[in-house]
Amino acid sequence: ALFRKVEVLPGHNLLQYTIALDAEYWDEYNPVLQEISVQLIQKNKQIDAETLRVGLREFAAQGRSLTINNKPVFLRGRHDACVFPLTGYAPMCLQEWNAYFDVVKRYGFNHVRFHSWCPPEAAFTAADNAGVYLQPELPYWGLIEKNPENKTTQFLISEGKAVLDAYANHPSFVMFSSGNELWGEIPGMQYITKSLREYDNRPLFALATNYHSGW
Repeated sequence: ALFRKVEVLPGHNLLQYTIALDAEYWDEYNPVLQEISVQLIQKNKQIDAETLRVGLREFAAQGRSLTINNKPVFLRGRHDACVFPLTGYAPMCLQEWNAYFDVVKRYGFNHVRFHSWCPPEAAFTAADNAGVYLQPELPYWGLIEKNPENKTTQFLISEGKAVLDAYANHPSFVMFSSGNELWGEIPGMQYITKSLREYDNRPLFALATNYHSGW
């Protein structure tokens, strides 16, 4: 256990620590997760606690190749366009997503691209357990203007930050795209990508998936 004595002021306090762990790395062949517990103790009394399951990994671009923990990785994946005809909506429970990724793995895949949408928490948790690399996308398929104050641009940045806040702690969340087949002005796309990367640089970012595909 690691103990730190801290003094906090009323309101919001951000405390950051680097902790050395003797732990295995997470990847598709060894999706090992670590459990980290944090307790807030005041005058020998626990007043709050949080337990998280995390995977330690580094998914990176090295030249024209992708790597996981400094080893080359080849993405073998499928396209998911949020088509669930039996219900009309994506499943929200862990059991159904466990079954989904079990099929993905049995077909020899290691990756899922979510076309123009972001799946729910249960999907990321199931992918963490299965060792599947995910690429969610912002919900847009259209024109990007250069003006950073454009309402569409501001919405996409706001939505992207919300997705990162909610899900970027999952090791399966390795890539993030600003949308599907975006067209318009490249500086506008770059502004969105740069804003999200500066906010949270844990996943890799793409201007879009197949941007300017039809133009």
